[in-house]
Amino acid sequence: MRLDSNEEYNTSTSRFSWLKDDYHRIVFRIKRFKWADLKKTGFILWISTLLFAITGLTLFVRSIIVLSRWQTYETFIVDFIFLVPRFALATSIFILIIATLGIYGAKSQKYKHVLLYTVLLVPILVFEIAVTVVAFSNITDTIFRIRNHMERHNPYLSSNYPGHGMSDWDNMQRELMCCGVHGNFGNAPVLPISCCPIPAGAMSPFECTYQNTHRSRCDIVISSRVSIDLYTLGCMGAVIASLQIIIIGLSAWMTHRLKHKPPNANSDLQKIVTPTQVVTDYSKF
Repeated sequence: MRLDSNEEYNTSTSRFSWLKDDYHRIVFRIKRFKWADLKKTGFILWISTLLFAITGLTLFVRSIIVLSRWQTYETFIVDFIFLVPRFALATSIFILIIATLGIYGAKSQKYKHVLLYTVLLVPILVFEIAVTVVAFSNITDTIFRIRNHMERHNPYLSSNYPGHGMSDWDNMQRELMCCGVHGNFGNAPVLPISCCPIPAGAMSPFECTYQNTHRSRCDIVISSRVSIDLYTLGCMGAVIASLQIIIIGLSAWMTHRLKHKPPNANSDLQKIVTPTQVVTDYSKF
């Protein structure tokens, strides 16, 4: 269409109309950004829950390793000390169960599920702190408890039932290359063969005496290994508890966001529909 000279048309409007459209589009996105990024919130919940599950799996594996290692020498370890890895194992199982709930909450992004997950994280934090405290508090007393326990259950010095548990003691002394509780068997008339290293080519009769016996004390060897395992569990519990505080903070923040979500917001299904660009047909003018 040709315009007369009297009908001037301002072409600046059509020339810069895309700036106006982009401006409205940006404003629209900013207004909807607060609740349109709930998918990002769900992603953060997924990551935090995955981290929570990894901590539980790590504690589970470590507890199983410690229990299997101690099971070999359960005759010489006080039952009370076994409570530490067992408690850590139970805590790790609870962590894995609650992590399953957290994964379901991250998938559904429902306020009640995420709230329940957040609430259950608090007692788990208490359990992790308890594992740390109990593990560290038993390190110093381990050597005395194991020594007293082994002295009372030494079959070679027991007058009531001298044959009880001898095979366990022999296996322990051979594997750990130690002898007795005090380096030897005190006033015992003879020393067991397991107390001495048998040289290659040794012929019978072989005598195990105080001169060729192992110098390490079995109570020291076992208690040192138990103390290292307790220290490892304590450090692991402290690290996991520190991560747990961060996980609780993230979960509480996401619970707050889901609580104040508008009723018509759906983080999984809703998509932002930007305003369509209006094209003006100037042929009418």
